[in-house]
Amino acid sequence: MTKEGDAGLIVSSGGFTSEAAFEIRRASRHIEKIDLSDLIQMWDDHYDEMKEEDRRLMPLKRVAFLAPPERT
Repeated sequence: MTKEGDAGLIVSSGGFTSEAAFEIRRASRHIEKIDLSDLIQMWDDHYDEMKEEDRRLMPLKRVAFLAPPERT
């Protein structure tokens, strides 16, 4: 991150230690951290708009559940 306006992105499937989160917060440039649940949520949010070749990297299968009856 050497150019003006550069930002960083760190993705971790194992989460972040408190020390790592501290270092990210104190960095002089913006660094976004994404854990596994954030990555999966973002993938799900944008999956329908993605190209098929990109979807094949981490394919999703939609599963439907019946909603429980509403209580009156």
